[in-house]
Amino acid sequence: MMKKFYDQGGVTISEAAMNKEFDTRPVFDLAQQLKIMNRGGGTSEVDKWLTGIAEFMKANGTFPEAPSTRSFVTDEYLRMVDSDPKLKAFANNAN
Repeated sequence: MMKKFYDQGGVTISEAAMNKEFDTRPVFDLAQQLKIMNRGGGTSEVDKWLTGIAEFMKANGTFPEAPSTRSFVTDEYLRMVDSDPKLKAFANNAN
């Protein structure tokens, strides 16, 4: 999918470069996703990451105000998957 995305944008990427890019990105299982999205202590890790990106975009004039992550980020669907044994098993299947 990444290669197709790059191709559509006119960017050619080698298999080695694509693999290297993936090696530098963390991948989170369902439990880890729920953990980084947990707002039990106030602000989640995901809130912090996206707020940083939004502040950068604001500083560069992309938009006038950085939106609150609470206005567009929720763990609602992750919690639904976690509460359904069949969906949870599917989400945790590494194949």
